[in-house]
Amino acid sequence: MLIDITYPKTLGATAPKTNSGGYRANGWELQLNWNDRIGRDFSYSVGLSLSDARTKVTSYEGAAAITYGKNKIVEGKPINSIYVFKTNGYLQNEEEVTAYYGTINGTGTLAPTQNSNNQLRPGCVRKVDLDENGAITTDDLYYYGDSNPHYQFGISLGAKYKGFDFSAFIQGVGKQNLIREGNMRGPFVSWWMNQNKTYLDNTWTEGNTDARFPLLSFNGSVNDWNYSQYNDINVMNVWYARLKNVALGYTLPKTWMKKIGVENLRLYISADNLFELTHVDDKFDPEAQASTGQGKIDCYARTISFGIDLTF
Repeated sequence: MLIDITYPKTLGATAPKTNSGGYRANGWELQLNWNDRIGRDFSYSVGLSLSDARTKVTSYEGAAAITYGKNKIVEGKPINSIYVFKTNGYLQNEEEVTAYYGTINGTGTLAPTQNSNNQLRPGCVRKVDLDENGAITTDDLYYYGDSNPHYQFGISLGAKYKGFDFSAFIQGVGKQNLIREGNMRGPFVSWWMNQNKTYLDNTWTEGNTDARFPLLSFNGSVNDWNYSQYNDINVMNVWYARLKNVALGYTLPKTWMKKIGVENLRLYISADNLFELTHVDDKFDPEAQASTGQGKIDCYARTISFGIDLTF
């Protein structure tokens, strides 16, 4: 691995990358295909592919300070390891907020200043002090998993009956951890921009104390605690299965076509990205990148087209 190494400042120049890291990847792939015929006129085919790969950084001589969110390189862990704070529900009332501050307000804590406009309030996440030192710091982060796609699969289907033909391709990922980044990683993180309506009715309120997301707030320190200093509840499994393409065609009988001097005439209708099965908590497209913000939203258009294949 070509990596940056920290050299003494007396070097007096920008140090080049050096081959000072070890990396291992193991994977497997499965592919099955079946073709058959029923009677004289009907034939069909089914194909399945499934693959996965696991990585590990076996050695690393560069600086590797672990931070919340995705860490590209951590020795002993996979590429793109995710470290987050463990949570234990939400703070439900002012009494719980006060009591919680009494356990995590030590030196160096990341918690917003108590008794200020920025202090925690009911609806904020309760981060767990894993090292039990009386403060929430990056030493309380734990390894959640990696953000690489796993169990990637594809399913291809095909059939022919007399002049009709059908084909479909389904593609997806069985598991992929993702932490949304950028301006739309949470509600009102960047309050001056358009917001994701998914959070409406899905955030903590006094009448919805077990909501999927913490409370709505315009306070930057509160939003940092709940959405930017990443917690386990901010990690999503963006698994999906998408119908990438489906097509139906009909080829007119050659005996008809010869009468008008045409070798082959096929009519078809085709659709791309027609639907998907998924459960992405913030409702972004499952194939969208982690980063969000101005000009960083991926759009996957659903298209339906008609066509004619004509051969003279």
